[in-house]
Amino acid sequence: MATGLLLPAEHDDVRAFADRAESLGYDSLWASELWGRDAFVTLTTAAAQTETIDLGTAIVNVYGRSPATWHRPRRPSPTPRPAGSDSVSGRARPKP
Repeated sequence: MATGLLLPAEHDDVRAFADRAESLGYDSLWASELWGRDAFVTLTTAAAQTETIDLGTAIVNVYGRSPATWHRPRRPSPTPRPAGSDSVSGRARPKP
């Protein structure tokens, strides 16, 4: 069973937290923007410190970004992915 962690709001050292999570054997580390941090910058910082852990966004505000930020190429990107992992994306389903 895969296990993951959500980066806590009160943790200032993202690199140390990501390194520790990876060394403890967690499969993924998640960041959100609920507490004023940019999730993508946070995960980029974590990616610089880690090698095997998967990184993901928990909640991001799409309305605070320009459409150019969310543009996805129609073809696969030729650039390598961080940590050598596959890209995974999804959408939350609204509750009925």
